[in-house]
Amino acid sequence: MMVEPDTHGEDGFTLIELLIALALLSMLTVMIASALSSSRRALESVEARSAEASIEAIQSYLRHTIADMRAIRRPGQPLDAPLIEATSTRLKFITGYTPRGQYAGLAEIELSLRETATPRVFDLVERRSLYRPAPQPGQPEPVRLVTETRLVSGTTAAAFKYFGTQEEGAEPAWHRNWDAKDRLPAGLELGLVFAPGENRTWKALVASLPKSK
Repeated sequence: MMVEPDTHGEDGFTLIELLIALALLSMLTVMIASALSSSRRALESVEARSAEASIEAIQSYLRHTIADMRAIRRPGQPLDAPLIEATSTRLKFITGYTPRGQYAGLAEIELSLRETATPRVFDLVERRSLYRPAPQPGQPEPVRLVTETRLVSGTTAAAFKYFGTQEEGAEPAWHRNWDAKDRLPAGLELGLVFAPGENRTWKALVASLPKSK
């Protein structure tokens, strides 16, 4: 007579074992989700601090460059030409500030807001070249090495404003364009706005300029 082997208890998990396994799986899922959320918050915090440090460095550079603006007409300009070209989207001037690693001496600077491939999104771009006086008649035009740098990318709104008196006897005020030919503005403001959700923020850059008269 053959005896059938006892297989009782080997057909599968009991209900209690399944409940315990599900509870453990649920706890593990919560722990993983919490860890991922903490990692994401930490990464966002690091990115925000990095973006803020970058913006602070750019603002420091611009403030020094603008503060050392010189009341000198650009090469080739007539005697009655304005000392600077200054509109709400473009600024061109001569500065004596030299950042570390650059050739010392006066430099011609052009800051402009350029449209990108995305509508209503702009980049702040700088073009820098060493200042070279206009050549004497019959002399060749001096070589001008121009470097171009994108200082800030992806702004949705940006504008320069200029503070001072453009006409004798008028009260100082903020202007979107600077039309005075014989003087520099007393101050300059550059405002930039980034898209919602950006890690970067731009506090309006306000710089004082030297008096030209």
